Amino acid sequence: MALIVPRVAAGAVGSGETGFMGEVRVFEVRRPNSDFTPLDGLRFRLETDGRGVRVSQWLATLARRIPEAYLAQLGTFGPFPLEPAGASGAVRRRGGRGIQARLTRDADSEAPEHVSVSLTLLRGDEPAHEFHASDLGIRVGETVFVSGREFEIPASVYLSWFREPPDREARGRLYERLRNQTIFLVLGVTIREGAGQPAAPRRLRAPDDPRLHDLGPSLVGPSTGRVTLRASVAEDGALDDVQVVETTFPEVMPRVLGIIRDWTFPDASGQAVLLSFPVTAPPRRPADPDRR
Repeated sequence: MALIVPRVAAGAVGSGETGFMGEVRVFEVRRPNSDFTPLDGLRFRLETDGRGVRVSQWLATLARRIPEAYLAQLGTFGPFPLEPAGASGAVRRRGGRGIQARLTRDADSEAPEHVSVSLTLLRGDEPAHEFHASDLGIRVGETVFVSGREFEIPASVYLSWFREPPDREARGRLYERLRNQTIFLVLGVTIREGAGQPAAPRRLRAPDDPRLHDLGPSLVGPSTGRVTLRASVAEDGALDDVQVVETTFPEVMPRVLGIIRDWTFPDASGQAVLLSFPVTAPPRRPADPDRR
C-alpha cells in the first residue's frame, strides 16, 4: 500500500508573506439510511485555531450537532500558507487517485474572511467529484465546520478514495456493509496567524506494538488499514496535539489513539513528528463454551 503523505499542491506555494495559515480537516458522518435533517446546511464556528485540540474533542463537538451518528476524522490537510488571492492547498495521492483540499481567498479583501473551501477527488489529474462551500465568513483564530446535502458521498466513491481494502473480496464485503448507510463528509476549516511554509515534521518509526494488530472486531468486520498521525512531542517524550493526517480504517481510531498514549519518544522532545503504521481488526473470536 502506498503511503499518502501531505504535500503542497503545485502552484500553491507563495512568498510566505501573507501572514495567515489554513488547515482543512475531513470528517465522516455515517448511519443507517435516514433523512439526516441535522446536516441540512450545516455551518457553525468555534473560537479556536485548532492547536492543542484533540481528535476526541472535535468528534464530541460534532456529536452534539449531529446526534445518533457514527463519526470519524479521516484526515488533515495543512497547515499551508493562505495566499493573498486565489487558491492555496494540499494534495495527497495513492496510485492513480488523489484528494485535494483548497482554500480560495477573495482578492478584494485584506483579511481572510471571504474564503471558500473545496475538497476534490482526483482520478489522475482530473477531478472526479468535488465538495464545495463558499464564503465561510471565517475570522483569524476560528474554525468553521460545513456540510450539507451536497456533501453526501456514495459508498462506492467513499471506498475508492477513503478506504483501502486489502483485496477485491474484502472490498465487496465492505461495500455490502456500507451501501445501506448514508455517508456525508464534514469539512472543518481553520485560519490562524502565521507565515511561510511550516517545517516538515520528523518521520519516526512507530513501536512494533502488538495491540495495533488485535484491535477487536470493527463495525465493518475483519479488515486492515493504515494510519498516519502528526503530533508534537512533549518534554517527557509523550505525544501531544495529535492530528489524524490520514486513516484508511476509521472505525478503530478511538482504540488506536488510546494505545499511542503509552508511546514515548524522548529523543524527539520538542519536535513535530509524523508516524505511519498498519492496523488490523481480526475476525470475531468464537465464544468459549467453557467460559462462564
